[in-house]
Amino acid sequence: MADRRILHLSAAGLASHAPGASAADSHFAPDADGLARFATYLTAHARTRFTLLIDLPDELFSTETIPPLRGRDRLRLLARRQERLGAGVTHVTRLSLGTRNTSKPEESVLLAALTRPESLRPWFDALTHAGSIVTSAHSIPFVGMALLAHLPPAAYAPDAPQLLASLGPAGLRVSCYSDGKLRFSRLTPAGADPWASCHPEIQRTRQYLHAQRILGHDMPPQIRVLAHPDHHATIRNNAPDGIDCVDLVALAHNCGAPPPIGSDSLPLLIQLLARAPRLPAIHVPALGRAQRIARIGQAAILGTALVVGASFALGAANYMASQESDAQSTQLRTQITDAQRLLDQARAAIPPTPHPPAAIHATHARAVRLHAAADIDTRLNAVSRAFDQHPQIELDRLEWTLNPTDPDPALTIRLHINLPIQGANTLAETFAATLQTTTQATATIDPTGTPAADAKQRQPLVVRIDFPPSAP
Repeated sequence: MADRRILHLSAAGLASHAPGASAADSHFAPDADGLARFATYLTAHARTRFTLLIDLPDELFSTETIPPLRGRDRLRLLARRQERLGAGVTHVTRLSLGTRNTSKPEESVLLAALTRPESLRPWFDALTHAGSIVTSAHSIPFVGMALLAHLPPAAYAPDAPQLLASLGPAGLRVSCYSDGKLRFSRLTPAGADPWASCHPEIQRTRQYLHAQRILGHDMPPQIRVLAHPDHHATIRNNAPDGIDCVDLVALAHNCGAPPPIGSDSLPLLIQLLARAPRLPAIHVPALGRAQRIARIGQAAILGTALVVGASFALGAANYMASQESDAQSTQLRTQITDAQRLLDQARAAIPPTPHPPAAIHATHARAVRLHAAADIDTRLNAVSRAFDQHPQIELDRLEWTLNPTDPDPALTIRLHINLPIQGANTLAETFAATLQTTTQATATIDPTGTPAADAKQRQPLVVRIDFPPSAP
């Protein structure tokens, strides 16, 4: 099995830790001499697989709300949101905080960025030039998510957010976790008496989280401090009630980590990182190049062996398949020839028509147009609806004509009607307009006859309805 090392990077430099060790086996200062020694170290550990653990105060946390997208659409939208963090921000960790079930579903995503890539570049360049394999890069607060499951149960409100304070070589870190996921983290130098500044740092972090609406006022967070039992009394003396001190020694024992040196929680976090590699990682494309090359080399060797082994079987299978394909092609050509012969015989057996096909088609089309133009029932129904609206009009008789020799046959209906003498002209015009609406045809009035002197007589009138030619 390949050798593995955890590289802890802080403002004080870079330290190499073996999983299960209480202290670092090598330390490199952030200067020219330290970088030269680190390059020599990498040369001596050419076959070692490294995991980078970054513990710097230059961190930016931003919670973004996006629609519940998937695939490339989600990646493109997150890339645009990442651009808002700054043009020089390239090392970003993404963590989905879940989707809210509201009328408009939205996903919350935490973007955590390292804001000073220039402090990381010398170490990244050394790893890249040496061709070292860096399996992943992580940030300390995200590794803390693996620690939550091992903490003892809370004394009250187990579902409340947690403010977790811990001490490490880089200083005092206060992180906020909600529903088992990181929401914010803050690292400050420890100083000579780190526990004296612990409670003020927790309060400043809490006030910031309230101002950013990451924490609500309705549910106060649990405040927990990881420390050696010898330091619990000092922590409680420097803070009011409500702080839960967690026994770091017992916690390390339960997690299978080495005993801590004082209240240093770094060996415990390194052990958790080695056992839980699927934690959110920092995007560092340059460091993944050597790993990709190694994977490609392994895949190439395995692929070559598979190709050589399969080529013989594939050749035999191809030969058998070609023989079978030739037989099927010959049989198919024979079937096509027989089918074409039967089709030619069937065509020859069809008797010729007495008239050319074009003349038959033209006659049929004209018959269809005449039948459509002679649809008298539909037209009479439309006329009857007009009479229903004018019951004072009497129908004397009805005539209709249709010229079958007309190239555009159209139906014409003549209505012989009787109207009351009084208001006959107005009623006639209204009736003609009603006919045009119900029949969708042209209605014209043809007055005829003279009313008698008797007022009881009625005015005769002829209304002509010309329907449009039928559609071809």
